[in-house]
Amino acid sequence: MVTGNTHDAVEILYGQAGNAPCDIRVGDYAVLLGMPRLGGFLSLTLRNEYNQITSRTLEYGKTDYQDFDVSTERPDPTVFDVWKTTKRTTFGGTFREARSRNLKKVINNTVLNRPLGSLEDLLKISSGKENVYYNSNEKAADDFLKTIGPALTMDMIRLDAETEDAWIGNANSWNSTLGTVANCNKSVIALNGKKWEPEIWRDNTLTILSGKLRGEQFKIADNNHTSLKIKGRSTQSRKLLSASRGDKVTVGPPYKTPLFYTRRDNKEGKWEWKNTGLNPNINYDLYLFGLNDSINTTEFLEENHNAKITVKVWNYKSKSWDIPPKKSYSYDKNDSVYFGRLSKNNISDKGAVKISVTSHNLNDTECSGTAWLDYILLTPIEHPGRINVNTAPERVLASLPGIDDNIARNITKGISKNGKSIRPYKNIYDLLDIKGITPGLMCKIANYITTRTDTYRINITAEILQPSCEKPKEDNIPPSKIISKNKTTFLVERIPEPNNKCKLKLLESIDLR
Repeated sequence: MVTGNTHDAVEILYGQAGNAPCDIRVGDYAVLLGMPRLGGFLSLTLRNEYNQITSRTLEYGKTDYQDFDVSTERPDPTVFDVWKTTKRTTFGGTFREARSRNLKKVINNTVLNRPLGSLEDLLKISSGKENVYYNSNEKAADDFLKTIGPALTMDMIRLDAETEDAWIGNANSWNSTLGTVANCNKSVIALNGKKWEPEIWRDNTLTILSGKLRGEQFKIADNNHTSLKIKGRSTQSRKLLSASRGDKVTVGPPYKTPLFYTRRDNKEGKWEWKNTGLNPNINYDLYLFGLNDSINTTEFLEENHNAKITVKVWNYKSKSWDIPPKKSYSYDKNDSVYFGRLSKNNISDKGAVKISVTSHNLNDTECSGTAWLDYILLTPIEHPGRINVNTAPERVLASLPGIDDNIARNITKGISKNGKSIRPYKNIYDLLDIKGITPGLMCKIANYITTRTDTYRINITAEILQPSCEKPKEDNIPPSKIISKNKTTFLVERIPEPNNKCKLKLLESIDLR
């Protein structure tokens, strides 16, 4: 054990009692293990089944003499300032040790290796403080949503590559991981119409999408052209493999939905999603999601060898592919790439969008040899028909999920948890102060409500008057006679324009003569 050092020498405690004979000789090699006395870096790294780093914590630390021969442990890796010391190590480097229950309080955490999809996901994020969890601490969740909610948007639309009739590419350029069961026994499952390369799905996952084992996943030991050999039981419920003819399955990464992939360079895949509800008057941001399976990572280094893809978007006005912002893209650690902002001409009048993805760099020795597409995201998305909580009556508010008559009344009257009225609401997160509104309930109704209105009714009344023949007196002007009157109602929609401007679109006019 090292007990001290100078600039070119170390002092050691040799042997158990410190008095064992020393057999170190001049010329021997020595290695110093552990952190320097004045401190060093500690690293906690979590990897997924593709050996990708999904979460990493790097801290500076130093030890004192009293910390020797003890285990320094963090029960919750998301709380950054809490370390526990114990003479007996309670969990360690093996799977069995990691599942030890000797530690009095171990916090189970989940690494979300995908985009946040809802406010409920947001509340699962760690606060970084001991014993403060947004999904169980209402006060902390209230403060968190009020602070961060108005600055966020989760208004997006997901369009899956596997959507029915979306694929419009050439046969055998890109393939789907979706399959239909031809036959199955306890360790081998064969699918209809597949012509795989041998061994390409080794150590990947088979996910059952329909049938009695729906949702179960199995590790793949090997594959030939049409069938898969499975390792043991399912990872969820420890069930033996069983599937009926016609059941749907997907292979590859352990996702709940199928993907498209190609194993050949310079192969173009095309998809067009129709009747999506997209508004051609809005400029959307486009994101693509696939699989990052070729990033070499250490605690301090990252080398991206994922397949390169060329992405193009169809212009419905010029009837040609637009020149992309970048020559090529590669998926990052979040399995995604940001393509850029679409023009209004990239969305058809009927709300369709069409993309092209071409594979490159599959022959890189560090690349897995596969290019992927799972789905695309477009944001922000309009939510037509949102309820304005400043103007909606109780009956309408009571139709929202989780809102009963009492809470609806509190919203319309602005009754807060301390009994005071807080109307009008500046943003939807002001409702967190309303009596009866919890963070969980707020997450359920957030996408149904607004504090502003984009649809208006304009009532116009025109009158033709016949002036009175009498001379008006100082304080007694006789009324004019109305000889003609006309009433018209216009229903208009406010459409955002650049530079904080807007235009009004006429939806309906009603002559009330």
